[in-house]
Amino acid sequence: MVGLELRDTLAVAVAVDDRGQLLARAEVETGSDPSAAAVAALDRVAAAAQGGLGVAALSPDSAATHAALESLARRRAGSFPPLPAVDSGTAAAVAEAWTGSARDVRDSVYFAVADHTIAGIVRDRVPSTGATRRAPAIAWLALNPVEREDYRKIGCLEAEVASAGIVRRLVWRIKAGDRSRVQDLVNGDLAAITLEQVLDGAREGDGVSISVVRDTA
Repeated sequence: MVGLELRDTLAVAVAVDDRGQLLARAEVETGSDPSAAAVAALDRVAAAAQGGLGVAALSPDSAATHAALESLARRRAGSFPPLPAVDSGTAAAVAEAWTGSARDVRDSVYFAVADHTIAGIVRDRVPSTGATRRAPAIAWLALNPVEREDYRKIGCLEAEVASAGIVRRLVWRIKAGDRSRVQDLVNGDLAAITLEQVLDGAREGDGVSISVVRDTA
């Protein structure tokens, strides 16, 4: 089968066999045309592809995702499923239940944090998304009982522990007077700091980055 994930800046396609073993993988930057990127990513794994197509997205109900689905439907009418895209967390939970760490259990919950917070639920070996497909929406878990604009826009947990929250806390620490090598990487332009730089800094022993990652955990 073929799987496609639509991320913020990438379309990622994989071809796997009936045991879940990876046969081919391709990444294409979305740029200004996510639909074209989705088609291009699938074309790159087409030679190894067998079976149907499953699509996951960080924002399955967004206009960009729907446009990509329409492009794929026109291009791959024979194998395209008559179903909408699922959220990335649910797709990851299904993958773990199929061939990953949850393959020996019937019920499992998946949770991951990187650029975004995502989650998925599998009950009795079947993905569970709820009546409105919002059950895995972990980004909106309320941790801090205050009114903030970013909480309203992207969710409390997302704002606190995904990339935006991690970078924000590092910036706060630097502005408070702490010294981090990440600051040197961006030549003092704190708005240019990325999640990858913070994580790399923690791995390389930068004390402020380590502290920020620990606070996030």
